[in-house]
Formats: sequence, structure tokens, C-alpha cells
Amino acid sequence: MFVYHEAKKSAKFDDVASSFDLIWGKDYRKNELDCVITKGFCTAVIECKAMYELTQEIYHNFAEVSRNFGINAKRILIADMGGHEDSRNNQRCREFGQQMSIETIYKPADLQDVVRALMNILTAG
Repeated sequence: MFVYHEAKKSAKFDDVASSFDLIWGKDYRKNELDCVITKGFCTAVIECKAMYELTQEIYHNFAEVSRNFGINAKRILIADMGGHEDSRNNQRCREFGQQMSIETIYKPADLQDVVRALMNILTAG
């Protein structure tokens, strides 16, 4: 909710939505996207996590859910790791995420100013 409210009150995005439910096909498998924002013709699908240790499974699941969402949508994981962001495992997981085209916002300064961090990703080449 923090990301949603910060993005909404900034008025820098064209659209901001939270708790986006996706229901897939006849088996009615359901997934939720934490936040979706748009700026111009760019869409960002956002997953938020608060945990000390990231896992490759988080990135796998997020990649699968967001794979078919929008044309060239940017995928962003916002991770508050409570001071453990530099652990070896977290570094490896972020690198794994980059290989899957998932940007990770994790630095405390970027979490504090999440709107700036999101704008940097959305407006990058």
C-alpha cells in the first residue's frame, strides 16, 4: 500500500492501481499484482516484498505472473530487506532477477524516495 499511495499522491504517473487480481483460464488459477503504474506508453508491474532474504522462487513466480502483462511492460520488485540488502544471497538473487528482466528497488534511499526510483526505471532508455 505504501508504494501505491506514494505513486498516487505524487501525480507523476498517468494511472496507478493496486491489488490487481488475474484469473487464468478454465482452471481459475488466481494471482495478484501488488501495483501497476503507467507513464505515457510505459507500464510497470510491481511486486512488493518485506523480508530479510530474497529467493529465486520470488523472481520465478513474479516473472511467470507478469510475463503476459502488457507490451514491453517493465517488471519491478520492491524489496525492503531490513538492512540485509548486501548479503551474498540477496546480491545473487538480484542478479538472477536482472537476467529475467526484473529490476529490483532495494536500497534504503530508493525505498525512501520510491517515486524517484520508479520514474528512473520508467523513463530509462
